Amino acid sequence: MEREVERIYLLLSKLLDENCLDDLLRIIEDDEYMEQLMREFNIL
Repeated sequence: MEREVERIYLLLSKLLDENCLDDLLRIIEDDEYMEQLMREFNIL
């Protein structure tokens, strides 16, 4: 569980740094999209 929280935190940090607000809103609704973004940012 702690590892998953860490991964989500890293993803959110990257999206905020890059000002990707649309992506932030989408991951709230779509878990699969969140996993896709984690793969794109190499957060595994």
